[in-house]
Amino acid sequence: MLKEKRRNTMAKCVECGGNISYVTKDILKCEYCGKLYSEIDGNLTSANQASIYETAVIKSQSTNPETLEEAIELFSILGSYKNSGSLEYQCRNQIHQNKIAQEEKRLEERRQAELAEKAYKVQKEKDAQIRKAKLIAIATIIGFVVIVGTIIGVSKHSKNVKYENAVNLYEQGHYEEAMEAFEKMGDYKDAKSQVESIRNQIQVRKNTYEQGIAYYNSGAYAEAIQQLQEVADYEDTADYLEQASSILYQQALDAVNNGDYKLAQEKITAIPEGYSISTQAKTLLVEIDQKVAEQERVENYAQAVSYYDDGQYDLAQPLFIGLEDYSNSKEYLNNIGTNFYTQASEQIEAGNLEAAVQKLTLIDEATEWENYQSAIDLKENTIASYKENIKIKAALLYKEDGNDAMVSYLNSVVGDIFQQEEASSLKKEIVNMYMPIELTNCPEVDNAHLSGNIKYEIQDIFQNKYEYGIEYYDPYVFDYTTMSYAETYQTYYLSGKYKHFSATIVPCETGGEEAVFKIYVDGNKVFSCQITDTSKPQKIDLEVTGGEELKIAFINGYQADLLLAEPYLYEN
Repeated sequence: MLKEKRRNTMAKCVECGGNISYVTKDILKCEYCGKLYSEIDGNLTSANQASIYETAVIKSQSTNPETLEEAIELFSILGSYKNSGSLEYQCRNQIHQNKIAQEEKRLEERRQAELAEKAYKVQKEKDAQIRKAKLIAIATIIGFVVIVGTIIGVSKHSKNVKYENAVNLYEQGHYEEAMEAFEKMGDYKDAKSQVESIRNQIQVRKNTYEQGIAYYNSGAYAEAIQQLQEVADYEDTADYLEQASSILYQQALDAVNNGDYKLAQEKITAIPEGYSISTQAKTLLVEIDQKVAEQERVENYAQAVSYYDDGQYDLAQPLFIGLEDYSNSKEYLNNIGTNFYTQASEQIEAGNLEAAVQKLTLIDEATEWENYQSAIDLKENTIASYKENIKIKAALLYKEDGNDAMVSYLNSVVGDIFQQEEASSLKKEIVNMYMPIELTNCPEVDNAHLSGNIKYEIQDIFQNKYEYGIEYYDPYVFDYTTMSYAETYQTYYLSGKYKHFSATIVPCETGGEEAVFKIYVDGNKVFSCQITDTSKPQKIDLEVTGGEELKIAFINGYQADLLLAEPYLYEN
């Protein structure tokens, strides 16, 4: 079944943060709150009974057995929703009818195969008689064919040899000879197309050569070399390449003498390997590279100082780092590091922690500031404070405005300081902090004549609906020894890990006498009220931090029907 193929997913419920599991290949359900989801193109969207029903109805109209099985799965999830049960039965019946039809088709195909086999045997006997009569005629023809075939084979072999020779000429670069050889072969194989292809290549080589010569004549020797190297074996191309390389070398020397080292570098790097001047060019290139590097250091230093004087320290810093020990670059770097540290400290003082971290990130290496360890220490402390502030704000948003507000905020602070993995982990942590725990999940440790029925999807006398609640009927005991009403109660063990308790006390049905409702934490009364058959819902919101036991108590309430709706505990 589909339920057995796919059980788990990494997604979490947007309502409660619980794990989501597949119940069909397309439908998922939260294992904690029961919320349904649909998977469309890899994305999860909320699903309700109506949407699932619509999907199931569409699938139920298919003739494909697997699709019908999917429909059955969906109708099973829906239970008594609309006519889901009836449609589920129809799908199962359709699968059964399909199997019957398939079996009938198989039997008919088998019968037809048996009839075909009998007809084949009859025809085979007739064919044998005809074949015998033809053998004599065939033997006469064979002799004639052998003679003719020998003549044709000799001719074909000769053309094939010529074709292969033409191919060899082409592969060796003898294009003119190859084209002539293919032309003599006429329509043999692809000789005509080979002729056309070679003719085009000859023209391309000619055009490339002429373009290279044009570059040479115009003084564009680097471009000429690049062009002519593509047809190095064409006519006098080798001579032009040699001459162009020598000219470029001389131009490089002239540029060096004029102090234009970058131009010299450009000229010398255009000289290819394999020419008489190539070795000298390599030696000269080493000298030129050194000159260019020195020139760049001078230019970068001047630019870095200019940035520094303008107060653009973030632009000046990487240039000074690249200069290493050049001139007084280290002194400038230390001044910049001190400035960044001072700015970061001021931002921290103003509460702008993210801005402070960004500044400190610029001096978290030894090459950036001689006191870089101080920057690292301050950065780590600042990040810790920053993340704690984020956590506090995110938790507050979750509590006051819900999950979407928290997620939106956390996504907005994801960056160099706060990574996506940290945000995801924090989301889970906050959701778990505020995850409601049903009171009835805590163990009962004491009971005095009070029993409550746990019910889900219940409503009070005002038709207010609740996810779940504890219904107390007739919480009444009269003590004839004291001639007074006795207190009835249930006590739950909290283990001291909860901070908050909330619920609503309200009549479930009309009738009954007035009751006194009380709540105790570790024996101390923290709440009390009187409930009649017309009392409006009373919201209970209590601090229970560190409490070990929580006691629900009633006095009187003869034949009263009372509801403790949605009694939840929170760890935060």
